[in-house]
Amino acid sequence: MIHPSPHGGGPFRVKNPDHFLFRGPKRLDMKRGDLFGFDPDDPKRQAIGNEADVRVSTLMRLAAGPIPVGAPAGLEDPPGMEVLAEGILDWSRLGDAARLFDYYHRELPPEQAKLHEVACEMFLWERPEGGRVSAAPSIAAGWPLAVDERWSDLLENVLHHFGAGTGSS
Repeated sequence: MIHPSPHGGGPFRVKNPDHFLFRGPKRLDMKRGDLFGFDPDDPKRQAIGNEADVRVSTLMRLAAGPIPVGAPAGLEDPPGMEVLAEGILDWSRLGDAARLFDYYHRELPPEQAKLHEVACEMFLWERPEGGRVSAAPSIAAGWPLAVDERWSDLLENVLHHFGAGTGSS
């Protein structure tokens, strides 16, 4: 959804603080709107880097023009998908460096793009037919693990939920 920028895109913003992944086994004590997934000492080290993605349903709400003839429209989330946080773009730092694209791979005009701050969506998808997906779809999502305890605790909660041992107490 976004094109490279040397400035770091931005942090994640909590959307659903009551979700069980924010509550345990490590309690993150965050509220709606809290920011996480960044290094306060290095503004380039953020969870939203030079490439990030949102759900198809979010992309369907962005359009650089009319829907192309014969193209899909109105796609919605599958059952069982919950958005936990949104990766936000800091347009004040990005300026014209970032580029946003719609579902049809068309670049949004800068004045339209700057109205949209969500560049990535962290979600948990518990598929009704079985299987689970946890995603923070940003190429830079691993950077804050060493500097943001809430980010690493959230990942530990996800691994715990998936039944994976993390090697720590």
